[in-house]
Amino acid sequence: MVSCSTPSVQSIKNLPSKESNTLVTKEEHEWMEKFFKEFFLGGASIYTLFGTKPISAEMLIFATEEECQQSTLRYLEKEGIKGKEREEALSLSMKCFREDDFSKNWEKWISFFNQYPKTPFLFAKHPTLSEKVWSGHIANVQETIWTLQKHYDLFKKELGFDFDPVSVTMDFKNEDSDFWKQVFSNHLLTGIVYGFGYKNSYFFDLLMKLENSSETLSPPLTSKTQGRSKGSFLYTLADLRLPRFRSFETLFNEDPVLEKYKLERKMIRDKLNDSNFFKMVFLQLTGELPNENNAKKIN
Repeated sequence: MVSCSTPSVQSIKNLPSKESNTLVTKEEHEWMEKFFKEFFLGGASIYTLFGTKPISAEMLIFATEEECQQSTLRYLEKEGIKGKEREEALSLSMKCFREDDFSKNWEKWISFFNQYPKTPFLFAKHPTLSEKVWSGHIANVQETIWTLQKHYDLFKKELGFDFDPVSVTMDFKNEDSDFWKQVFSNHLLTGIVYGFGYKNSYFFDLLMKLENSSETLSPPLTSKTQGRSKGSFLYTLADLRLPRFRSFETLFNEDPVLEKYKLERKMIRDKLNDSNFFKMVFLQLTGELPNENNAKKIN
């Protein structure tokens, strides 16, 4: 991905920093900026990059055009959609598939990012119940290690074995990791590493267990889903959403997890803008972002 030729004037303008050892060409800048906006502004990953959220994920779809078409046709058949409406829906679905390069840009970013082995972040994809759908994760190494250490006894109880928080975090890129497979198959542990808080994760896990049991006695739990689902496709700082999770706040007490993310969102909006977004994200990911005293230099 690194050009060995003399960089053009345009590529020099697109350099994330004068100190960077890697030149970002015009072509790389274009797909990379698009990927950054979709990955960090389309979900909650920006709170892992600039906040305290240990791990975030976005959906990666690795299906062929034919598989996408067959899946759409099965859905239309199930919903009983026929005639012109069926043709229009199928056409729209295939158009969206052909224009969607998010998963391709993920793979390009991973290849590029391997040049930075000392980054404070890890990118990894992990399997889901569908072989064509993966979770594209970003992990804040320090926050993840600390979260596992802070909740060590709970994780050990749920998993049934001892582990080293540092070792398992550094093994995050291993798609076959038994530790992470078990964590991501456990609602309680997943909620905690995703930064939703122990209380919210505990009650969400409890609700899932009650839904799958035959017990008629259920505790009176009140909750509401924070953050909105995708749909607008407005990848802007002004439209930045809060992380999406089930909050079990009580009537007269705000959820401290929610309040924390509101403060982090304000901080992110205060420090980032349309003109410095790419540079800020790139430097943060590569560990080259200057400290607060030198922050004005990047604007």
